[in-house]
Amino acid sequence: MVTDIRGSRAAESAPENDPPDMKITHLNMHNFRNAAKRRYEFAASRVLLLGPNGVGKSNILEALGFLSVLRSFRGAPVREMVRLDEHEFILSARLEGGGHRKLISLRERVGGARELFEDKHPVPRSSDFIRNFRTVVFAPEDRMIVAGGAANRRRFFDMLISVLEPKYFAALGSCNRVLKQRNCALRAGGKGAEFFVPVLVESASVLTAFRREYAALLEVEVNRLLADRGRFAVKCRFSAPSDPEEFRRLLIRERDRELRRGATLCGPHLDDFEFTLDGRPLRSCGSNGQIRLVALYLKLAEFALVRRLAELPVLVLADDVTGELDADNTRRFFELTQVADQAFFTFTRRPDDSFFAGAQEIVLETVDGIPSAG
Repeated sequence: MVTDIRGSRAAESAPENDPPDMKITHLNMHNFRNAAKRRYEFAASRVLLLGPNGVGKSNILEALGFLSVLRSFRGAPVREMVRLDEHEFILSARLEGGGHRKLISLRERVGGARELFEDKHPVPRSSDFIRNFRTVVFAPEDRMIVAGGAANRRRFFDMLISVLEPKYFAALGSCNRVLKQRNCALRAGGKGAEFFVPVLVESASVLTAFRREYAALLEVEVNRLLADRGRFAVKCRFSAPSDPEEFRRLLIRERDRELRRGATLCGPHLDDFEFTLDGRPLRSCGSNGQIRLVALYLKLAEFALVRRLAELPVLVLADDVTGELDADNTRRFFELTQVADQAFFTFTRRPDDSFFAGAQEIVLETVDGIPSAG
């Protein structure tokens, strides 16, 4: 049974002795994306990353997000984040606040082992490393959470729940590893595939329970934001039964078909979530305006949950997100995210808005003389 997330689980994710007002003051990137070596200093709670398209603004946000949850918010594999002709990247950040200081760093190799450090001491477990700060990303691509395929919605739920729930983060990692191993066994004729079933079933049970719970929490938050502009609902479409024994029996029944396909054909990796507004599926029946609005409110709901439950510094990473918003929703976005401990915004030019009074400006032109994919 999943315990109440408003109680012990939220406290479980908070590291001991770290004050909640710590902020990132330095970021170092080595062979990350197109940056051979870059160092940035952040001296304010709101930071503007300014410059034309392609100079690496988004890469800075991606680096901050990766240090938070060890995954790219763009869904990119490690080989795409490593600079051309290199085989690894290194990221580090310094957190300061309340008289405390901490240096976190990581080395990520293509096809190799990951190394994690806090104050130059090795951190053996990923779940311990990600207990430093939380990030919530806002980007134009967020509309794909509603309008895109199932993988977009699974990634949204995975990123949200992973930053709040160590048990989910661990179960997701176990599930992904076991699926890769089981699929290899199925493609090789099936010998040994049954050895991976217990871990797959156990991790699926954890993932399903958390996904169902957070779907209900998101419903509440999005409807609060919508007010009287429609009734939002999330319908979970799980690929496997929630009961472990039923899932085991399903895997037995599907074995012949899986052998022919060389892949696991049921499980959390195939789950989907249907978003509806007033009973109508948004993906097929929603207007562009409704899809953009609900996508924004889903991300604002994510921010509200992370801010309320994480008990850690929460960073907003906003990647040119206001470009397609009208004036009312732009103002609402600024109002609702102003409680973030620190916020980073990318723009091609400085916005004329009082919200950014006193914000630090960092102007980017090129990355090591080469325009990047930022």
